Formats: sequence, structure tokens, C-alpha cells
Amino acid sequence: MKIKIILTKKQLIIALALLVVGVLGWMYLKHHNPSGKFKASTSDFGGMLQHDQQTATTANPASSAEIAYIQDLAKQKGGAAAYAYLKDQWKNKQAQGHDLAHVVGRLLYQEQGIKGLAVCDSNFAFGCYHGFLEDLVKKQGEGGLASAEQGCKDLGLPGVVASCIHGIGHGVLGYKGDITAALPLCQQFPQTESSYCFDGAFMEYYNGIMESSTKISIDYSNPWKFCLGMINETQGQCVRNQIFYMLNSTPEKLAPAIKTCAQLTDSLKTFCITSVGLFATQHSEGNPKSAGAVCKNFSASVDQNACVTGSAQEFVFEQFPVATARQLCSSLDQVGSQVCLNAVEGIAKDYGRK
Repeated sequence: MKIKIILTKKQLIIALALLVVGVLGWMYLKHHNPSGKFKASTSDFGGMLQHDQQTATTANPASSAEIAYIQDLAKQKGGAAAYAYLKDQWKNKQAQGHDLAHVVGRLLYQEQGIKGLAVCDSNFAFGCYHGFLEDLVKKQGEGGLASAEQGCKDLGLPGVVASCIHGIGHGVLGYKGDITAALPLCQQFPQTESSYCFDGAFMEYYNGIMESSTKISIDYSNPWKFCLGMINETQGQCVRNQIFYMLNSTPEKLAPAIKTCAQLTDSLKTFCITSVGLFATQHSEGNPKSAGAVCKNFSASVDQNACVTGSAQEFVFEQFPVATARQLCSSLDQVGSQVCLNAVEGIAKDYGRK
């Protein structure tokens, strides 16, 4: 017997409100590191990022072995026990544990239906809620999009709305199983909001751990062919997620990946450069100098400034003290520093950070 779970508007708003810590295009990029944890070298960027072999439980938090263990634990003791395990073993690896929290969220939805929301919390950048809602959208399909959109709008703060719609994008791809089929569903949102859905869909395409037969291969002689083949309004989100995929999946090609940004023009190039900044923050272990070292891989000062600005904004999102982001901005020249500071203050306001 197949049970269909339908959320009332009130229930949906409550569920989506728990996704508060999302960020425009940035939240979706921050969680995926299939090659483990990296540290930036501030003295010799010839080696770029050094792979840190120290781990808590496994080198790859999204490895098939770890996922299988969590699934088995949920089967034997329930989803709540699986989540308790995750929070204990990965409490100091919040970003790296995000994908595993997605797994738990899906298991909770499958096990408990709407009641599973009570188990999820804000750990791992709300990954448990993301996984839960992804599976809900995947199961309920297009019928739930209108109420989900309204629920997102009712959350208030611009950053919160962006995060919410982004999460729906993950579910849209999970529902359709094909990126070209998923994007038209995101187009149903107003133009001011559809980009967040596009971004969630592309993040799931490049970095998601939903069951998928897609095998991504990047041809470095023509790396942007796929993204430039997408409809214009989605290309920026495609670029943002592809560069992050490239940086994470082949650390030995970090410098070549960064240099591919130069093959893009105008806003697409900016999407690429600022995304490198997000990557820098996520692997800096909270050290702004370490993040800044990654951005020095760009030769042009204007590109370095854009990278640092993206990195500083990510420090705010990651809930480091805003002072840390300001410190990073201060490493730039006067004009670049002011632009960076303005961006930091803007994102802090959008997310109610101080």
C-alpha cells in the first residue's frame, strides 16, 4: 500500500523555516568535497591545496561505505539513531557532513513521513531538512511546487527565501532525474527567484548524492561546452556548480580548473571567480589568510578582488564572526576593500547576522 503524504501550507512553512541558514547561490556550493579536507598553503601556491589525511571516521564523508553504514543503522535502530551517530562522529565537520545529513533526511521521510521533521535540526547546514524535502518533492512531484513557493515567500528575509527555493531545486532534479527536464519546472518561479531553483538543480546534478546514472566528465580543452549549451538564464548557475565540482573532484588539477574561469566572459566569469572564493573559505578552516592565498592564483587584481569578496561573504554564511570577513576584505586595496565590505554587510543583513 502506497501512502501519499500531503503537507498543509502551515506544515510546509514550518518545515521550510528550518532551512533558514541557506544562502543564495552560495549555500549549495559549500557542502561537497568528495576528495576530503584541504588546507591552503599561504607560502607556496605551486602546490596549491594540501590534502589533509587526518579524518574523524572516513576520508570521504559521502563515501559509499559511510552511507551504507548509516542506512544499515537506520534500518536496525531507526533514522533518529542514524542522525545521532552522524552528529556525534561529524560534529566538527559540519560542511563535510552535509551530504550524509541529506541521506538521513531522506531516510526519515521514508520511515516516518511528516513526523520525521521533528528529528532534523540545524546541524550540517540544515542538510537533514534538505534531504527530507528533496525526497518529499521527488515523491509528490509538480503538485507541491505552488504551495512550496508560497511557503518560501512567507519566510521573510531575502536570504531565507533564496535558501528555501534552492532546496526545492534539489528536489526538482530528483523528481525529474534529468537536468534539461528539471529546469523548466524552475522557470515556473518568478524571474527574481528562479535562479535559486536553477542553482539547487545544478548543485544536485554536479554534486548530489541522489541515485543517478549521470557520469560527469570535464574536457579541459573545452570545459564550458555543457554550461554554454544551457538556456541563457541558467548558465550562471551551471558555471557556479561546475567549477566547484572541478575544484573538489580533481585536486591535482586545482590550478588548471581555476584558470578555466578566464575562458568565460562578463557575468559568467564573475560567477566562476566568486565560486573559487567560496571554495577557498570552505577549505580554510576559518583562516582568512589561508582563503586569501587561494585567490592569489588569479593574476589580475580585479579577479583577486572578486575572489576575495566571494570568500568573505562565505565566511559570513559559514557563521564565522563578521569581523573575520572584514579582516579578509582589509587585505585588498582601498577600492577593492570597500566593495568587499559592502558585500559583507549586505549578506549579513540578508541573513540577520551581526
